[in-house]
Amino acid sequence: MVYSEAQRAAQRAANKRWYESHKEEISRKKKIYYQQNRERLLSPPYKEKRKENAKIFYEKHKEEVKKLHREYYHTHKEQMAKTQKEYYDKNRDKINERRRQLYREKKNQ
Repeated sequence: MVYSEAQRAAQRAANKRWYESHKEEISRKKKIYYQQNRERLLSPPYKEKRKENAKIFYEKHKEEVKKLHREYYHTHKEQMAKTQKEYYDKNRDKINERRRQLYREKKNQ
């Protein structure tokens, strides 16, 4: 059956309304599911399967993903730079000490 654009738009709106009204319940159920199945979800075979699926998804939607990444970067560039600068200013001493330590270790080898 072929739906018109208006019917699809109405269905999307209805789906969105349903999701908004059930959002908290869905979130709660997801949290419970992940707590109960934590070991299984983090097990190596499951992790490998997720990686494989992600790779397949990326290959399938490569151009779209690249476009979204580019858009995100350009819209958040200033914010990311600001956050990075704030982090560096806040942790400057730790960062410099770590650099010195790595330099000393490399020099001693």
